[in-house]
Parts: sequence; structure tokens; C-alpha cells
Amino acid sequence: MTTLEATKSSRKPTLRAPRFCVFGGATDCYNLGVAALGTGSVAGLRLAFPDAHIAVQTFDTDPIARVQLPSGALELPSIQAWSSDSLRNRGSVAHLRMAGRIARRIGTWSAAGNRALKTLMESDVIFDISGGDSFADIYGPISFDYQASLKQMARDLGKPLVLLPQTFGPYTRPESIAAAGDILQYATLAATREVHGIEELQSLYGRVPGNVVNSPDVAFLMDPMPVARDREPFLFAGGSADEPLIGLNVSGLLYFEDKRFGLASPYAGLMEAIAHWAIESRRGRLLLVPHVLSDRPIDGDLSRFDPAVEASDTLACKLLERRLLEKFPGRVGSLSWPYGPAETKFCIGQCDFFIGARMHACIGSISQAIPTVTLAYSKKALGVMSHLNMGDSVVDLRTLDAAASLGAIDALFDRRADLRAALSGQVPAVRRRVEEFFTRVLPASLEKIGIAVNPAG
Repeated sequence: MTTLEATKSSRKPTLRAPRFCVFGGATDCYNLGVAALGTGSVAGLRLAFPDAHIAVQTFDTDPIARVQLPSGALELPSIQAWSSDSLRNRGSVAHLRMAGRIARRIGTWSAAGNRALKTLMESDVIFDISGGDSFADIYGPISFDYQASLKQMARDLGKPLVLLPQTFGPYTRPESIAAAGDILQYATLAATREVHGIEELQSLYGRVPGNVVNSPDVAFLMDPMPVARDREPFLFAGGSADEPLIGLNVSGLLYFEDKRFGLASPYAGLMEAIAHWAIESRRGRLLLVPHVLSDRPIDGDLSRFDPAVEASDTLACKLLERRLLEKFPGRVGSLSWPYGPAETKFCIGQCDFFIGARMHACIGSISQAIPTVTLAYSKKALGVMSHLNMGDSVVDLRTLDAAASLGAIDALFDRRADLRAALSGQVPAVRRRVEEFFTRVLPASLEKIGIAVNPAG
């Protein structure tokens, strides 16, 4: 690991409202988990720095990013940094890193013609949240290298880097281990969102820099936004204790590519088995909840959609719904509107019991004290849910086959009243811990480099 640059502790205090950039939580992303991270990050930063100027990464070319908070909609400057090695593409990470190094030598005036670079050069701190779990080898070397480049860009620009609560690893390549270690050492502050995250880094590196802390996921700060009842007739059709509404998030990633993750049983078959269990064994109404959305309507002849291209939760939910409706008319439905993360969280909040593989679909549920089963395909689920003492509600699909998984879900359903009661007491404490990360831990770190807690605008 490299030594932290001495300049980080010798910056002069800033006398104006700070300027921040947030990467890895694109608020316009079709992956609602990523969007939830962006929303939670903005909410947390505004708690500690109400006057801060915040720019957020987006995948759209619109210069304005819109973030919905309970206090109202925010319009923030957007910034693009594409995953591209092209030095000619002015929005690529490679170009921004090169141009940033040049601007540091010859003057910031050279960034005037590049909006993204100018925003970065004017920023006091660069924040990065890596889409929650993408700073790892689990999604392949191209994904890791892009995530690493975003963070290395902060050093190229001479900017402090804060790694917001996220999953570090797993790392399987020696070059990934080395790069991650170097980035962790450079960061002003790095937060792992898993209960045993610091111990895992200790095991990997032998020691952990003093700048590494622990905090629950920032999505616990995202509040639900109501949805009009007439938009979702199935969701609001009523029911009773004898007819529970059971939510099921169907992950397109696992539905179409489960062999990548070493699952003990085929995921699509498990989803069908859970659906039959919910409707037949538990006499429930089944709500299918996509959390990674398609960028186009999924209707008509579903065979015309290529899963290799369209591996969204939306398509997976529609395929499962079509098979179930013939046998269970009126007993199954799926969210139809392309909602944002806060609206989807509201819809999830109407469920009596929830099952999902997408981490932030499950956080959206459990943060509302809904009994939740997280279907794990990596280490992140256990580490995140353990903050709520809900490790036993994590069903690891890598070690449990379909029959064992369904048995675990059935047993947890029987305990749902106790789970809800326990969560009602634990969720507020977890949310307070996230708030304390932003309002106490983060400001204390930034004050050391001259960023005031509540600066004058």
C-alpha cells in the first residue's frame, strides 16, 4: 500500500459551502438499488452539509439529475464518467484522468471546455459508493477495473476520496487485491457496510488502515414515496390475515445467468416453487417486484426479448407471471409502472412478507419492518442483514438447494409476527447509525482536511 499523501492533512480550511461529487450511485439508473444508494448518499450529505453543492453521477446526458427526497425534489448537477479506455471520448474515465493530470500541471483553466472535468476540478471531495458491491471481482475484471479507475481518478486530480458504506471484495485476482489496498490506503475515509467487513479486510491485508470504519447501508436513509392507488389495482386489492400479500423480487441476473454464481439449484425453478408455495400452501396473493428495470416496455410476445440482451428483473417477472396466471388467475400480479426506488419501496411496504435476491429490494422491505427473506448469492447479504440481527433470515443459495431453501422460507414465514416485532425495535437504531456516519464520523474526517461541518454559504 502507498502512503497517504501528506497534503491531505495540511489543506487550508474552506470558507465557502463545500462542493462534492458522488460516484457509483447514479440516481437515473434502471438498477433501483444503485439509484437508492445515490438517493441515500445525497440525503446523508445534506444532513451534515445542508449548504453543500452536490453533483451526482448519471448515465444520462441531461445536465440535471433529479433526486426525490421527503423534503421535495432536488435538481442537482449531473456528471458522466463512462467506462471507456478511449482518450478521445471526453466523458470517459481514461480521458478525465489524463486531462485532470494535465490540468493540475498547467492550471484549472484547461478544464473550462469539459463540464465533467470542470466539476471535478472544482470539487472539494469525491465520494464513491461503487453501486454497493461492484468494487469486487464478482462481476468480472472489466467491472472491477472501471470501479477502481473512478477512485484512482480522485488521486490523479489531487482530490480527497471518501468511500461511502459499501462491500469490499471478494477479490480473487492479485492485481485486484493490490489495487483495492492502494485505494483504501489513499482514501480519507472508507466505510464497509458489513458487520464483519473490517475483520475481512484485516484477514486479507494483515492490517487495516485507521481510516476504515463500519456503517450500515445508506439506503436505510431513503424514505418511501406514495403511489396512487389506481396505478396498482392488484397491490391495493385488499386482503386479510388469511390472505397475506407476499412480495417476491425475481432477479433477472440470477434468472438468466445463475450458473455464474455457483448456486446449488437452478434459480428459475426455485422462483416457480416459491410462487406455488406462496399461493397454494400459504393461500397468499403474490406480488412480483422487479428491482432492475427494463429500459423499454415488456409486453406482447415475450419470446421476442433476448435474455442475453434484456436480462432485467422486469422480463424475469413477466415470464414467471405469464406461467402462473393461467393456473392462478387473480392471485398473482407484478408492479407495472417503471417506478423509481422510493416509490418501489412504498409498494414493497404494502406486503406482509417479502422474499428477494436483490439486496436493495430486501433493504427496502426490512427497513420498513417487514419480515424479509434475503436469497443470497454472495457474501454481502449476511454482512448487511446482520446489522439488524437478521442473519438467520438470509438463505444462501450457494449452499442450500431448492428444497432446503423453501423449507427455510416456510419456517421464517411461520415466525413473521416475531420478526416484525423485532425489526420494529431494531430498524430505527440502524437508521440512526447511518445518520451518525454522515453527521459525526464523516464531518470529523473532513474537518481534518479543512472541510467545515456547517459552512456559511
